[in-house]
Amino acid sequence: MHIHFVIHEVFEGPGAFIDWAKNRGHSIAYSCVYAGEALPVTTDRIDLLIVMGGPQSPHTTTLECPYFDAEAEMALIRDCINAVKQ
Repeated sequence: MHIHFVIHEVFEGPGAFIDWAKNRGHSIAYSCVYAGEALPVTTDRIDLLIVMGGPQSPHTTTLECPYFDAEAEMALIRDCINAVKQ
């Protein structure tokens, strides 16, 4: 299984999720959006998407938080949900 983490802030991390994934032999990737890393453009290689918390909300604009694109993140989440339905 391939797990992708979306991490919003430098002070948050996947914590125990990493141990869980490694102990089961899953592959792991990250999008550290606070560091300017892009979200995946496709869900083809994502079996499990884990979106970490942070002070942002779906209403947060890029003017308020330049590295957080709520629309792009919601689209990724929708794409992952829709991929499961297929």
